[in-house]
Amino acid sequence: MPLDEITPYLETVMRTSVSEKRNTQIVSKLVRAERFQTQVQLLKVKRKSFTIDTKTECAVCRKKIGDSYFSAHPPDDCLFPGRLSGSSRKWIIVHKGCSRKYAKLRGTGRGVSNVLHVR
Repeated sequence: MPLDEITPYLETVMRTSVSEKRNTQIVSKLVRAERFQTQVQLLKVKRKSFTIDTKTECAVCRKKIGDSYFSAHPPDDCLFPGRLSGSSRKWIIVHKGCSRKYAKLRGTGRGVSNVLHVR
């Protein structure tokens, strides 16, 4: 088979192959950038500190947090803005057991995936 007959086929195959490789590299870089942004956000959340005293109430059940496990919901999850006070003005503090109830009341459907749980 003469080379002149298969040259157009080979050019098409090579172009397709190079295009697919570029697309794969772009997707890989985008995934890496998204992973990096997620890690940065996680570090910001982990650095967050909370002051829980004897007067701190759960935003859902209104009971004192005390020494029990609690969850801190990010500010965009604000359901009861009137109940926020002091150092918890930006994050919503609830008992860990009330966290799922809070997410349901909020209607986020996200459950507790973006919530910081602390003991």
